[in-house]
Order: sequence, then structure tokens, then C-alpha cells
Amino acid sequence: MRFLLISENSFDQLIGKFQISLQHHYESSDAVPLYDPGQMKEFADKSAPGLFNVILQSILREDPRLSEEHRVLQEKRTVVLLHIIAYFRYFALFGLCSSTYI
Repeated sequence: MRFLLISENSFDQLIGKFQISLQHHYESSDAVPLYDPGQMKEFADKSAPGLFNVILQSILREDPRLSEEHRVLQEKRTVVLLHIIAYFRYFALFGLCSSTYI
């Protein structure tokens, strides 16, 4: 696997773009939850290219002894982390409670 090198500033920008896109997604009337890693990667790559892989690679070890199940689990954890980061970023920016993320 290849690591994507990004600066802190561009990582912050990717997170910002992702958070706004995710917020818009969940505010739409036909929003489908993004819990599937494949769907989340596709969604994230549209608004914040490379973000999913950066986070996945930061928690995934390249070890030939690790099973495919381990990789799948880490992809699911990446989905959770993206939701959590977007949630906290929203409240850090707006400082108020919204039913959108509750």
C-alpha cells in the first residue's frame, strides 16, 4: 500500500470539506447512512480525495501475518473515525447542539 503524504494544513482542509459534505448528505431528505466502508470511501473520495486512505493507513499495519478480516475491521473503524471527526468538528465550529448529528 502507498501512503499519501499531506501537510497538517491540507489534512485540516480535507477534514473540513468532508465534514461539510457529510453534513449536507445527512441533512438531505433521502440520506442513506454511510456505514459501509466501500460506500464511505467512495463518498469521502468525492469531497476529500485520499482522506479515507490516510486514516486507514494510520491505523493499519502492513504485516503479512494479518488476516483479511483484520483489514476489513480496520476499514470499519475508519468509517467510525470519520463520523466521529465530523461530529466533533461540527461542534467545534458551531458550538451548538443540532439534531443532525445526534
